[in-house]
Amino acid sequence: MKKSDLNHFPELSAPLSYDGLPARSRLYALAPIGLNTARTEGLLSYLVRLAGAHSVNPRRLIRTEFIAVQPEIAHLNRLSFFRNNARTVNGLGAYARKICDATSALTGVADLRYSTLLPLQNLLPSICEGLLSRHLKWCPSCFAGMTKSGDEPYRPLIWSFLHYRYCSVHRQLLMERCPDCGKFQDFIPQYPSVSHCSHCGSWLGHDTNQDRPSADDLWVSAAIEDIVLNLRSLEKTATLDNLLQTAGIAAQRNTSGKRRALCRTIGIERSAIGHWLAGHRPSIHRWLALAYALDTQPSSLLLHPYQDIEPPLEGLRKAPNFLCIHRPKVAMSEIERKQIEDVLREIADASNDHHSLSSIAKRFNWDAAGLRRLAPEACNVIRDKYVLHRKLAGERNHANHRETLLRIFDELVQSGEYPGGQRLKRMLTQKRMVLIPRYLKSAYSEALREWMRGKAEPAPKIRTVG
Repeated sequence: MKKSDLNHFPELSAPLSYDGLPARSRLYALAPIGLNTARTEGLLSYLVRLAGAHSVNPRRLIRTEFIAVQPEIAHLNRLSFFRNNARTVNGLGAYARKICDATSALTGVADLRYSTLLPLQNLLPSICEGLLSRHLKWCPSCFAGMTKSGDEPYRPLIWSFLHYRYCSVHRQLLMERCPDCGKFQDFIPQYPSVSHCSHCGSWLGHDTNQDRPSADDLWVSAAIEDIVLNLRSLEKTATLDNLLQTAGIAAQRNTSGKRRALCRTIGIERSAIGHWLAGHRPSIHRWLALAYALDTQPSSLLLHPYQDIEPPLEGLRKAPNFLCIHRPKVAMSEIERKQIEDVLREIADASNDHHSLSSIAKRFNWDAAGLRRLAPEACNVIRDKYVLHRKLAGERNHANHRETLLRIFDELVQSGEYPGGQRLKRMLTQKRMVLIPRYLKSAYSEALREWMRGKAEPAPKIRTVG
């Protein structure tokens, strides 16, 4: 047998090169979901998923890693920012730019600006009127579909827009409150999950909406999807000059060059185009109103600003009321005030009516503060009934969750498996639950202590006779 030469090493045909390998990053180079599509993932959703990939609290991740690479955001380490003010991260202001730069530096992902509205910063003002929703919104059917198909749940950027009220896929109203506890969601939660309530841990995929969209609602949803779909192209063409060029052509074709007449026809302020000529940037609802009037997509107004857009056959369309500037309300007559007062008293006396005061105010196209000034006693009763109803609903929900957790715990014990936390979390996920709330953690700790105590007790001795 031929003896092997253990000291022989073959010569390499070419030296090793590491140029093709990507640079190492501090955090995982997680790819944004749906990038460059109409359902591009928003940066806030990406941050939560990034924290979930590292199994850490999203707020702790920002406090430690993000502030280290971007010291300018150290002052954002406040509870109010995580709960409310972080909505601007999906926008086009300073917070969006700083958080986007920090995330790109930590992950090495270069296209995260297209998960925000930063490509529109040359067209829209940094503090844009009516751009972003004040509360986190979601489509429960979308979450249910993602879970059913095995995809990782995420929040598309289109859900961040104030005027995106209805899902174009499932044609249902987006939700803002948890169906179980009735609370608004934190923009950056403590637990890294976008499809569970940041307060009670309930799954947000339950559909409780019965409201259906109108044709105008669906048009606005499609228009916003068009903007997000073309963010990469609009980064160069979305400028005030291009919008003015399109508005000028529309005025020449439809109102003999009269800008104020064009604004009045489509439903925006008569001086809107004049303000644009003075250098003031437009708000998004004026951009959408102009596209609606010309029956075209909003991106077409800026991607092809010199194109001679043909007006609709029926003439210019007036934008829907929720895209127009509402005029001051006319003072109510005594008869109307009396009718509203009577309705409020009937709702206060009805034991089975638990609607919130804000939802009742929407029926009259008013606000809750105005109703409280009109009938304070009846409004106090309505508020107390709603608070009690939500409290009882939360207690029932907590009891059902505890019962489910203890049943899973007993099943693990009876099958001979150790009821560990990770195993329990996986089984709770199948039930669309998470081990976040304190009442579930306390129930689990108590059940585990009782089980361990039962194992530690010695077996009783059997006394034999004789």
